[in-house]
Amino acid sequence: MKVFAPNYYKKFSCIADKCKHSCCIGWEIDIDDETFEQYKNNNTEFGRKLNDNIIINDDCAYFKLTDNERCPFLNKNNLCEIILNLGEESLCQICSDHPRFKNFYGDRVEIGLGLTCEEVARIIINENAKFELIEIDETKEIGVVYDDETEFFNIRNEIFKIIECEDSFESAIEKLLDKFNIKIPEKSVYDWADIYLKLERLDNIWSEMLEKIKSTDDIHFKLPCTYEKELKNLLIYFIYRHLGESVYDGNFNGRLLFAIISCYMISTLCRIGYNIEDVARMYSSEIEYSDENFNALIELLQNESLEI
Repeated sequence: MKVFAPNYYKKFSCIADKCKHSCCIGWEIDIDDETFEQYKNNNTEFGRKLNDNIIINDDCAYFKLTDNERCPFLNKNNLCEIILNLGEESLCQICSDHPRFKNFYGDRVEIGLGLTCEEVARIIINENAKFELIEIDETKEIGVVYDDETEFFNIRNEIFKIIECEDSFESAIEKLLDKFNIKIPEKSVYDWADIYLKLERLDNIWSEMLEKIKSTDDIHFKLPCTYEKELKNLLIYFIYRHLGESVYDGNFNGRLLFAIISCYMISTLCRIGYNIEDVARMYSSEIEYSDENFNALIELLQNESLEI
């Protein structure tokens, strides 16, 4: 089974202490069984510190965060003490994988980089090369080719081609909507701000950003902004990450609309003064990385009469 990734994938490297939004702060960090056994059997002084900062609840092990929600092994210089003492290979699976994600298909695995990481946001938004998937690995597992997946990949390639070839972001959206006979729900930018405000919100700054939309006069949801290439990159990212699941849940329209609406929300926030990299990162953290929020939006877009 072959493993594919976007052509920008290998540009990523964790910026560690230079990161302004550390993934080691504010997130519960689960420890996989294999790594937990490794930690449990470490009898060094650092190993004892490791085990003193692990909580076991319902057969799940995770790190005990500090009062300010920092990982107990994130030192004052924002460097990981586990890496410093035991090496990067001793990280638990979730820390080793982040910010990567994987989508599994019958005969292939597709890996990507999650936008919630500020360095990933910088890479994706500023990428100038045409989006391509490249083979980066091959597993010993024998894959099975399914017709519905093959059909999906062909359709997705058409979508990527439309986005890349159209002169503007807006014309690409119009062509996609026309091709798949999809309509954007008839809601104003203020309606969309209200919808997002009804979702769970993790960061007060996100709430302030949405409230600023509501207090800004004369802005329109689909008005193009200056970030043409950047928005195309983001649209491709959202499609690459989320559209594949439509093969299994049948919600092609809702998932494609999610990608489009996400770009419009990011564009709207940029037009009222926010930086596109900051907006994209926060949008991902608040929406993509919350199953509850993501699923609520997907359901809304599948049936636009549904209220959140």
